[in-house]
Amino acid sequence: MSNEMKPSEVIRYFLEYMKYCQKEYQACTVEVHKHDKRVQDFLHGLEFAENRQERNRIATQVSQSRKERRRLKDRAHLLEECAKFYGDKSNKQFFDKLRSLVVKQEKEEEFLGSDRIYKPRAGDDV
Repeated sequence: MSNEMKPSEVIRYFLEYMKYCQKEYQACTVEVHKHDKRVQDFLHGLEFAENRQERNRIATQVSQSRKERRRLKDRAHLLEECAKFYGDKSNKQFFDKLRSLVVKQEKEEEFLGSDRIYKPRAGDDV
């Protein structure tokens, strides 16, 4: 047998990827909101900073936070359509059918990969 993926493996991989997209999208959006909330903390830090050095340190933190927020937001945008498609209740039946297909396909692949012998049906030795 070649190194080619079996149909059940491809379908299973697709299902796992769609689920991953939804979880990753949710995680990214939560982190983006956390970075949004930190802005107020940074502004207060700048307001009450006692010297230039402290303001510079906070400004560096702002810059790092904004870069990380941008990275997370871009990732969320990249995964958004797949996550919404996977999470859409009207598509639940489609994904359930795919899961069922994986089980049926694995049974067929197992049968085809097993040692099979032919048993004569007529009872005569050929």
